[in-house]
Parts: sequence; C-alpha cells; structure tokens
Amino acid sequence: MAKEYPLLIGHCDRGHKRLRSINDVVDFVMKHGKYVDVNITFENGRFFLDTYGVYIKSIIDQEYREELLKVLVPKQQAVFNVDDDTEDIDEDSNPNFEMEM
Repeated sequence: MAKEYPLLIGHCDRGHKRLRSINDVVDFVMKHGKYVDVNITFENGRFFLDTYGVYIKSIIDQEYREELLKVLVPKQQAVFNVDDDTEDIDEDSNPNFEMEM
C-alpha cells in the first residue's frame, strides 16, 4: 500500500489548494488539468508530481502513482468517454502507458 501524505499542495494558474488525500489529488488534476498542466508539491515546495493535462507526466513515488491511477483512470475514461472495447492503446497516445518488461 502506498504511503499517504498528510498535506500536498496543488498548483495551477488559478492558484493553490491543499490536498490531503488521493481523492483530493485526483479531483484537483481532473478539475484543472482539463485546461492547464498542474504541479503538486510537498508543503515545503519540493516537487511531488506534475501533469500533462489530466495525465501524470512525472511523479516521485511510484507506489503512490499506482494507487492514484486506480482512482484517476476511471475518471479520465468517464470524462473522455473511453470504452473498454476500443482498439489497443499505444504508448504514443497515452502518457500513462507503461510497458511491462
């Protein structure tokens, strides 16, 4: 199970927001990521994650990323009306795509 962070700060062009859970992070990314890339930092300003729109671009905690994607991906699919029966997704069209080795 991923480590929970008691306080992260979401940053976008509209300002900052305190994020206290994975659901808070997902809600922030989905709300603001439709319009701009967002950054999330620790309370002290140290980098935690950034996005390319609503997709995770980079993140420092891979276990947290796995838990985050469990909540984020269904919301992305709902917003963009993605069907489970669509054609195969390749890594060029999905920034969250990760090849298994």
